[in-house]
Amino acid sequence: MLEKMVHAPTTQRRPKALVVDDNQVNQLLATAMLDRLGFEVETCDDGRHAIEACRRDAPDFVLMDVLMPEMDGMETSRRLRALQHDGVLPRFPIVAASASGIGALPGDCIAAGMDAFLDKPMSISALAAVAQRLTVSVSG
Repeated sequence: MLEKMVHAPTTQRRPKALVVDDNQVNQLLATAMLDRLGFEVETCDDGRHAIEACRRDAPDFVLMDVLMPEMDGMETSRRLRALQHDGVLPRFPIVAASASGIGALPGDCIAAGMDAFLDKPMSISALAAVAQRLTVSVSG
């Protein structure tokens, strides 16, 4: 089943995903799953670096941890959406990732500009379904 979700021809540009999470294990797991789904993956430890990475090279998909020090995922998402509104960045989906019952509720994340919410620990099938629904680059 997962083979069908992998981005097809390698001659085409792989869609770029940005994983924003202050936990290195979560970064590694998300990177492995997104790579398996056909994404080229970059990681950031916090919101400030995520904004810098998006300004440098806008991703096609962002997986955003909700709870992070300094600038949390919701504030980061609000700032990214403001940059998109101002025409500084192109539109791309932002998906919240948070442990169930910890941090913000899914509705709060949507209100902050995120497009979807995934509970941690994430399954590759849940991530694939959200990525496929929100991007045209991942084929199913």
